[in-house]
Amino acid sequence: MLQALRAAGLPDEEIPAHYHRLAVLLVALVSSDAGIATLTPEEREQGLELFRVAVLGADPERFPALAHFAREVHPLSADRRAAFEAVLAAHLDRIEAAAAQGRLDGGRSRCAEMPGRGHS
Repeated sequence: MLQALRAAGLPDEEIPAHYHRLAVLLVALVSSDAGIATLTPEEREQGLELFRVAVLGADPERFPALAHFAREVHPLSADRRAAFEAVLAAHLDRIEAAAAQGRLDGGRSRCAEMPGRGHS
């Protein structure tokens, strides 16, 4: 992955942060799959029922946004792969843009411009 990020033209000083973010993202998906795989069908159904009660039964006075969006909020297990793919695609787009910028500005570091830099 490090070599691929470098070959993409990303400035060297930005590669470790992107590498770390991608590694965390991959570990999160693997951990999520592993955790869900350990549940029995009964436990999974109980969890979904608790989710439905908490989300669909949200008090509109206390949780107006949740009550408003309740029908569109899904449990994490519902589409975690699609969500993972969307987050990964967004990060890869960001890497591509950073690499293009690195080629345009001669490889000067843009680390200070990257939100979250140093917090990964």
